[in-house]
Amino acid sequence: MRRFLVPIVIVPLAGAASGVASGGVPFVVDQPPIEGAALASQDFTNLPAYSCWCLDDFTITGSMAISTLRIFGLEEAADGASLNLDVRARILLGPDLGATTVADLHGTQVGEDLVFSIEGLVLDAGTYWIAAQVVRPFVSSQQWLWRMSDTVNGAEAVFHNPGGGFGYGTAPFPISFLEDGMHDMAFRLEAVPAPGVLAAFAMAGLAARRRRA
Repeated sequence: MRRFLVPIVIVPLAGAASGVASGGVPFVVDQPPIEGAALASQDFTNLPAYSCWCLDDFTITGSMAISTLRIFGLEEAADGASLNLDVRARILLGPDLGATTVADLHGTQVGEDLVFSIEGLVLDAGTYWIAAQVVRPFVSSQQWLWRMSDTVNGAEAVFHNPGGGFGYGTAPFPISFLEDGMHDMAFRLEAVPAPGVLAAFAMAGLAARRRRA
């Protein structure tokens, strides 16, 4: 049983990773996964002291409408997607589950990954933190884990186990405490400039053409 309740799974790393691709349309944060390296990020409904989240940050430089979010996962159950009671994510203003929540998201598990299709969420320029997890019991349904990325875009990722069941306290802490080196969590986020921004660009373009006439 302890094999499943250790919050980190590490195997020798190979072929790691690129970082953030941004600028232009769409805006993309792409932190690809490392094979075999993952952290627990699950609401264990039958073992609440072990319920935990991973969190990682991203930064946008202008107002953006978020469209999709994919969290790259590692699944230990044969058919984990069918065992989930919920698949959820939060966008927060800080690396702590107690920080202000900007959005509560609900998605689906596709293969090993968590996928969120998002409508109507516009974020202003700034730095935000993503937290994601599945909700299901451990004993009957085993464990889903969030894959790590061999990037460090902004701050390194954070692990938070509010119930303290893993023995690391109840406060969030950087994942480098759990293993050698700093890493991000693996995810891909896509966005486009918010409608008001696009309108401003269009107006600027019209003005430029008038000046050239």
